[in-house]
Amino acid sequence: MLEKLLDMDNPTINQELYQIFIDYDECLKLFMNYLARVPESTPNDNESGLNDKNEEKINLLKEIEQNYNKNTQDEDDKHPPPLIESKNDKISLEVKKDDENKKEDENEKEDEENHHSPYEKFENKNFFDVLEKDQGIQLDTIDNIEDYDIELIDENDLFFFPSYVTINEDVYREREKDDNVAMKRSYNVMEILCSRTDLSDKLMKEKAYIIGNSLLNVFLPNSDGNMNHFKKVWEYLIALNKSSFVDLLVSPDYLSHAFYDMLRYIHESAIITVLVKTIFSDFYSSEAQVRIYEHLNDLDFLESVLGLLDLEKPRKETISAISELFDNIIEQSSRHENSNILFKAVQSNPSCIINLIDNIAEKQNYSGEIQRNASIEILYSIVTKSIYTPVPSMFDDTPPPPPIYPLQQFRFTVFIYLREFVWDLCLGMQYSLSNTEKQNNGQKYVASKPFGVARLQLFEIIYETLKKFPRSLPKVLENIPWKMLVNWFFEYKFNSRYQDLFYKVFDLVIKSNHTPTIKKLITKTHLITRLIDTYNSKEPTDCRGYIILMCNNLRFHADMHPNGYVHVTLQSHPKWNEFVPILKEVTALQNNFSKTFDILGCPRPLPYTPQPLNFEPIMDILNSGKFSNKLGTELGSVYAALLGYGPAEKKDVHPNSNNKAFLKKHAKKSKRKTKKIINRRTRKKEASDDVNTLNQVENDNIRQSSEEDYSEENDD
Repeated sequence: MLEKLLDMDNPTINQELYQIFIDYDECLKLFMNYLARVPESTPNDNESGLNDKNEEKINLLKEIEQNYNKNTQDEDDKHPPPLIESKNDKISLEVKKDDENKKEDENEKEDEENHHSPYEKFENKNFFDVLEKDQGIQLDTIDNIEDYDIELIDENDLFFFPSYVTINEDVYREREKDDNVAMKRSYNVMEILCSRTDLSDKLMKEKAYIIGNSLLNVFLPNSDGNMNHFKKVWEYLIALNKSSFVDLLVSPDYLSHAFYDMLRYIHESAIITVLVKTIFSDFYSSEAQVRIYEHLNDLDFLESVLGLLDLEKPRKETISAISELFDNIIEQSSRHENSNILFKAVQSNPSCIINLIDNIAEKQNYSGEIQRNASIEILYSIVTKSIYTPVPSMFDDTPPPPPIYPLQQFRFTVFIYLREFVWDLCLGMQYSLSNTEKQNNGQKYVASKPFGVARLQLFEIIYETLKKFPRSLPKVLENIPWKMLVNWFFEYKFNSRYQDLFYKVFDLVIKSNHTPTIKKLITKTHLITRLIDTYNSKEPTDCRGYIILMCNNLRFHADMHPNGYVHVTLQSHPKWNEFVPILKEVTALQNNFSKTFDILGCPRPLPYTPQPLNFEPIMDILNSGKFSNKLGTELGSVYAALLGYGPAEKKDVHPNSNNKAFLKKHAKKSKRKTKKIINRRTRKKEASDDVNTLNQVENDNIRQSSEEDYSEENDD
């Protein structure tokens, strides 16, 4: 009967078939098996596969129950899943409960033995709880990151949670796709369940557990089910049941194993999408979403995801899929409230972050370059995508929703560890060179090796880490191999992305005014000479614009600090003194200062420069309303302000210094002061023989001069 139905072109479910599926669970499971495609001709193999799956479920539930507290168990008892159970389900549930009652004594003993677990050891060291309770400090903004520090944990004390995922070679086998009849039946099952008719929707709601459990048979070792068919039915099952489906997903007795079943097949593109939509769904209520977060945190799900990077025999497709999955989780978590619950276990376990850094810094990874690149992509997503700011719509006048930062504390923790391992990240940049050999196809310029996206992402991670610690920047900058970075700037002279990041790091170093680091950057690498020679060279290059920016930064910094190391170095540099007039002329020409701007109703646009680290100088000019009077290439101009340099400080300049009356009055005061100084000197000479008389005279003169100055100031 079912085969005839599924062999039709457009099958539909009727009232009679619907009632059969409601009354007989075995018929519904048989119907769902056409989608799961578990072979029935070999019952021994089928039973062994089911037994293996049941054993994995039991082992998983044992480990889960060890991590559960009694409070969470009571809450689960208070909220049973709202389902219509059949007789077969009740019998199976009673058998499960009997088995669980027999194991309660063993679990209680194990709980007592594991009472002082390593997780509890490090949970007590959570510095966020200490700060919030003891000191009452608010961690609402990431700007507070430098006000606190944590004691880094020794590598010998690091612990790793046991992974619940075991991936066998059967996961990567090719599934049978040539049987057109079986594929058509699987497709028709999907179409019947997702047809959006009243009977099919009612069936999906009343038999949600049986349909969901039968769908998960796709992940059995001997299944040939289509992952795309599974994806559509599973997503529609969530859309129909909404928050009630969460009761099944968080219950160990029902579909709790679904997350790890999907994780084993994460290399399938359809499974990545399904897993992300199962965790983050718009159909869940806020309370149901929190229950998903808490359940996955209790399962140590994210730690198991990161643990897949260290498998004994990893596959490239699995490792690349893990980085893609974690990137999607970070991006979705940044847009959902309370998603920080999902990252609590990872945040309290520093070994997860340190393990990623070790994968980056190791010269030779056992799984090849793919493991290093995956670790870089995971850190890059944490640094750049964990903060989401809503953007207003171009077609709607309503303001965007207020920004939320649920992953702020997690990002906070990652930055603190990245600060301590900047040197390891720099080693990763050196080791993450592409293995592509140099190929010269008649071109004039060919780099020795391609720079690669991984190195660009790693360099941006280093820059974002440096930017978050301005006060401790000198200590962190000492661990950076400047010679390597400078050489890459001139070697990859057509890589505009690297040049932009190098200029930002250069700007950080110059504005830090840390002499040892500046000396390493501009003196030991001969940076000034190489910048001037590259600019004057006739060879094609794309870095001349950044050379102008860096040279102007050096020039403005030297003018701001006339006694500093940069000023002394530039004054004694012969090529620099010859290059300064050319630099000023090119800067004026680049910013179009010489030409007038005659467009009515449109102000002159600002000169184009990278985003400054300090906005105070340019804001002072814009607020004063004297934009047109601040053109030029010296300190105090708009161009210098956009680079982060304010006007040169002037000593004791009176606001009425251009007034003639004020100047005459000031000249008379200066004559009086010179006469007083001469009189004091003669008096001191006459009273040099008598020390007591000298002290008395000086005290009188000081008192008299102060009274006269005070009277003159009142007269003025």
